[in-house]
Amino acid sequence: MIAMFNDSLKVTTEKMNGIEIYETAIMFCQKYTHESISDLMLCLKMAKAGELGTIYNRFDTATLFQFFNTYLEMKWARYESKLASIKTENDGSVNTEYNTAVIAKERFEKNKFTDEKWKEAVRMQEVLDMKRELNALKNDKELS
Repeated sequence: MIAMFNDSLKVTTEKMNGIEIYETAIMFCQKYTHESISDLMLCLKMAKAGELGTIYNRFDTATLFQFFNTYLEMKWARYESKLASIKTENDGSVNTEYNTAVIAKERFEKNKFTDEKWKEAVRMQEVLDMKRELNALKNDKELS
């Protein structure tokens, strides 16, 4: 996937060669053990569209890692925003997407989003998904 992205760029001076691509893939797998191939694909699509920064006539390992870190910050901000909206709904407070996005952005700027909070967000999302599935099953049984 990295090789295909590398080949698709219009970079004329510095592209990665086969060995660099291989080393980058190994380093990526070692560093981002909890991320999926889907995350990498989406990151590369966003990078190609210029959403994660500019490619200044070079593409190398550092550039890829910089793009992926920016992608992860955006991903975590979305999860934080969803969590904030769920918490607000449970409190009965008024909630808007703008407010939750602002809260998420402020937390990232203050670097208060830790691995523990990320794990908590994932666990909460899993619990909510399980509750939705159970409710759907209950509704199906009641309709039958």
